[in-house]
Amino acid sequence: MSNNSLTSIPPDLREAIESFVEIAVDRRLEEILGDPDAGLEVNEELHRRLQQQRQRVANGDRGRSLNDLVRGTDS
Repeated sequence: MSNNSLTSIPPDLREAIESFVEIAVDRRLEEILGDPDAGLEVNEELHRRLQQQRQRVANGDRGRSLNDLVRGTDS
């Protein structure tokens, strides 16, 4: 696929595809490698932060893109 064909994809669709691929890769890596955190305990602070994250995602917040994180920028 040439880079030109990627630019013809609407940004919202591109983000949805990137998110889908990222989730699929994460799941597959966990299947292959196992959960590196298996057996570890979750302290109260981490539990609270995870609950907040879950609520933000439920409200539609997807956080920063991987590209922004790598570049060190905010979008």
